[in-house]
Amino acid sequence: MLTDWPEFRTLDRDRVAGRLDVPVVVDTRNQLDPEELRGAGISWHGVGT
Repeated sequence: MLTDWPEFRTLDRDRVAGRLDVPVVVDTRNQLDPEELRGAGISWHGVGT
């Protein structure tokens, strides 16, 4: 995630996970909930954590 736009915080995580060949999110702003993403099967990586 390279932006703090609110639209990215409210994405349908299950739908996103289903559309990705490799479900990985690199959150450069550390604004997403890692547990929510992991619950949807998406690997979360925060920068600076």
